[in-house]
Amino acid sequence: TDEDVKACFLPDILVNVHTAGLDSEVGVIRDVSLLSNANILPMCYFCRDGMCKVSLGASDEGDTIMVTPSELKIVRPRKNDHVKILGGSYLGFTGKLVGIDGLDAIVKIEDNIDIKILALAIVATFVQP
Repeated sequence: TDEDVKACFLPDILVNVHTAGLDSEVGVIRDVSLLSNANILPMCYFCRDGMCKVSLGASDEGDTIMVTPSELKIVRPRKNDHVKILGGSYLGFTGKLVGIDGLDAIVKIEDNIDIKILALAIVATFVQP
């Protein structure tokens, strides 16, 4: 079920960046790469063993840095935010967060009339590229 799914890092989501020796800073993931055999391979949805290219600032206006997933934390979306789903059968879909009920997110999926109840942990604020 979607409740048991771990969140993946995807491009165009809002994150907090925690780098050693610096204050936490908000940013937007713009690219995800997997390190493999000394090559950087593009990876569409998961970077646990790779790197994420993050543009600092909530609106993607700051410097661009490369960070490991361990330095990132997904920013919890608020009601009415445009969101991206980071796991489960709706991985990569976008929609509108119409409500929060405890640890559940109530999301209206974009491009259809489906409303889904998903684990809040796999829903992130979407920042239009």
